[in-house]
Amino acid sequence: MRSCPIKSVKVKIIRFMLILAAFGLLLNIVDTYVEKNFMQDYVAEHSALLLRLFGINAVARENIIVMEKSEAVIIPACVGLYAVFAITALIVATPDVKPKEKLKSLLWAVPLMYLVNLLRLSLSFYVMESYGIAYYSIVHNILWRVAMPLFALLLWACWLNKQKAYSKKLYKPIFSQFFIWKRKTK
Repeated sequence: MRSCPIKSVKVKIIRFMLILAAFGLLLNIVDTYVEKNFMQDYVAEHSALLLRLFGINAVARENIIVMEKSEAVIIPACVGLYAVFAITALIVATPDVKPKEKLKSLLWAVPLMYLVNLLRLSLSFYVMESYGIAYYSIVHNILWRVAMPLFALLLWACWLNKQKAYSKKLYKPIFSQFFIWKRKTK
């Protein structure tokens, strides 16, 4: 007797949603109880380094980036934990992918999200230093509230598209509705 494929998909979707919810709860606990000052200092130092590469004279003093015309404070939300947790949760929750493959993927996806977050911050601070606080607010709010979550979803969708387990499954038609590329099958 064969099991119904729709029932199997429903179970996988429920499992996926439960894992995402568990990561959301974990993020809430980390965000509430874990001291992030040391992470803020690292993000400030790395952002100042990128700003210097962009030609802006910037120095990090703990969690504050001092530039010629302005200063920027790295608060806990600037650390990028939300984006890192998002890509981690999406990869870990994805069914039909071997745990070893998920771990290998996290080894490049997490640092990539951190680098994208640093670019987001550095670009925002570059705009603040070069064009003023009004333009900074626009760039910072757009990049933070829209682009980072979209980047995490796009990164996950690209990763998912490369997984062998998803080349011919029911999920493929769902993603082909939203993305233009087609995976070549042999």
